[in-house]
Amino acid sequence: MTNGLTLAETLKKARHARGLTQAELGARVGIPQSHISKIEKGSVDIKLSSLTEIARALDLEVTLVPRRALRAVESSVRAFGGADETSRAIAALDEQLELAERIERKFPELIETESFGRAVRSLRNLQYTPPAWRALDEALRPARELGKSLEAFAEATALARRLSTATTALRSLRNEAAHRPALPAPQRPAHRLDEEDDA
Repeated sequence: MTNGLTLAETLKKARHARGLTQAELGARVGIPQSHISKIEKGSVDIKLSSLTEIARALDLEVTLVPRRALRAVESSVRAFGGADETSRAIAALDEQLELAERIERKFPELIETESFGRAVRSLRNLQYTPPAWRALDEALRPARELGKSLEAFAEATALARRLSTATTALRSLRNEAAHRPALPAPQRPAHRLDEEDDA
């Protein structure tokens, strides 16, 4: 387990964080997409050499940690991962990237899927405060509803309209975030203005 996740879940989450499809990751490390899928499902035993290659492609490192230091390491990983709202946001966005993969498998000719995936990925690098998380949760509603009814779509036209609606909601949220004023930098006290910061 890593930070409460299995190894397979950790690799899948890291792949989504890098905005890679299974096929793209497989191409980077020389492993077929079908085998990447089995690794992420935990249905095959992964060789150490393959694990190392996949981890490095995902900007991760495989390392052995003394058992007595495990809690400290896991705590550091959680702190690095950000606040609860940001973690929840990333998990919710990862679900939508999975939805994009499902749509692509069912309707490979649907060009709207790529725009939807880009809109989802554009929201992954934001920091989420509680209000921002609530806004994201609301913006994801059309995509979640689409995900629940995906199997009911027999042809691509109606799905394309629903997917465009979901994409528009996510782009609107991204535009709002881009135009939100940045917080001012904290001012240093006057008596410290002439002091040099330590390097």
